[in-house]
Amino acid sequence: MTDLRQLLDTTLTEHGALVKGTPTTVAGRRAIPLLDTSQGGTLYVSMTGPPYPVELVKGGAGAGSIVFDHWNKPTSVTAPTGALDIDQLQPTT
Repeated sequence: MTDLRQLLDTTLTEHGALVKGTPTTVAGRRAIPLLDTSQGGTLYVSMTGPPYPVELVKGGAGAGSIVFDHWNKPTSVTAPTGALDIDQLQPTT
């Protein structure tokens, strides 16, 4: 889940026939739904600006969704309080 390229490559290649749906609004953006007729999922792609994925929705037994937002925005990661340094877990020789 941390490698976006791998997630998208896997998600976007394992599908059945795709049908273009009616434009709608998802997460405040105009998007075109691409419906997977065999897997029961829908990928919403932005209709404004770059055609980035906006949301991926899966129905059925494995139901769930992934929202894609903050494209090209800087991020920062801070270690949680009490985090261990990985070097502390390595055996010393």
